[in-house]
Amino acid sequence: MQASLPCKIVANVIIGSRPEPFFASCLASVSRAVDFLILNDNSGSPDNPNLIPFRESKLHKQGKTALIQSNLKSLSGLDEARNLCLLETGRRFSDEPVWVLYLDADEVHTNGLEMITRKFLPRLSPEVSAVDGYFLPIHSVFRLLCVP
Repeated sequence: MQASLPCKIVANVIIGSRPEPFFASCLASVSRAVDFLILNDNSGSPDNPNLIPFRESKLHKQGKTALIQSNLKSLSGLDEARNLCLLETGRRFSDEPVWVLYLDADEVHTNGLEMITRKFLPRLSPEVSAVDGYFLPIHSVFRLLCVP
């Protein structure tokens, strides 16, 4: 691994109108692990109750969020909703190295995420463009179960 390179960690999240009971915990769990959060509310409703935890989050109160409002019915699918987040990420951070964390509204992370985003990702070679955060735990469990 090389010396640390400066980079931004930007979380991209999509929510709809379905209740997200863990969203406040999700946002709290990533607040120290990311520099910015871009939320696409594709509910099509200006009164989406899922926006309450977003507006009450530490990241939002620190001015480290952006809200995109779309309507899933007018999009081709969730892929287009995700692309809207990526376009906003590119617009805001066009002259900086950025890692994008695709985050589901029901994910609650431990402090290990902060270690990965603050210590591991900045030390990766610039040629690395994707990291699958779920591969190692699945592989490790597989090894523990299958290796005599």
